[in-house]
Amino acid sequence: MSRAERLSVPLTLIVFSALSYLQTTRFPPLAARFPKLVITGILSLSLCLFIKELRSRTPPAEVESEKENAEGLQFGAGGLTMPRARQSLIIVSMIGYIGLLQYLGFVLATLPFLLVQFWLLGYRGIWTVVSVAVCMTLAIYYIFVKIFLIMFPEGIILPGLL
Repeated sequence: MSRAERLSVPLTLIVFSALSYLQTTRFPPLAARFPKLVITGILSLSLCLFIKELRSRTPPAEVESEKENAEGLQFGAGGLTMPRARQSLIIVSMIGYIGLLQYLGFVLATLPFLLVQFWLLGYRGIWTVVSVAVCMTLAIYYIFVKIFLIMFPEGIILPGLL
């Protein structure tokens, strides 16, 4: 990939972010908070990537980031190899999560979903996996529902639980 191609991605994201941020000025102030936060994050990271690419003196070695092999996808040179069966299970679990979300609600659907994802990705420390899944679920719920005032599905099993 040439330097111009590597610079085109952050430049495109910078332009997209700037135009998107201008669009949020038409939103009511409360409704614009979250989109502005996300757009500012994308803009900041794009600027960092652009500056990093400008400062690099040598082009990075051409490395295939995803290489097909008989076992599945291989990420990086000699890195993580994920079997196709596991890739399929990840996709099926995501579809199941989306389907169950409205019936179970965010908390009851997200917690088992994260536990399954951690297991499929190879994390086996039970206490670490459970604590991270619980903390992530509750943190995401709190941030979106209590701070950004965005309602999540409550589900039909335990409505009004949180």
